[in-house]
Amino acid sequence: MVIATDQQGDGTNAMFIRPPGLIGYSYGPGSFRRHIEMAQQTGVKPVVYSSERLSLDIDVPDDLKSYTELSNGFLI
Repeated sequence: MVIATDQQGDGTNAMFIRPPGLIGYSYGPGSFRRHIEMAQQTGVKPVVYSSERLSLDIDVPDDLKSYTELSNGFLI
């Protein structure tokens, strides 16, 4: 399992799980911690992936501006 959190370290912005269905999915505040705990309960040691771009939540126009700046002006 590989998991990426948001800028606050609270939510889950991306997750790769193999095999599929290894753990359930959690949403909302605290989901990152819950996903880590669920993985550990199944005996899996999750790998935390850190990415400045992936940690962004694109919820408001300023978020898109931040993403564009990180991408050197390109939306990718």
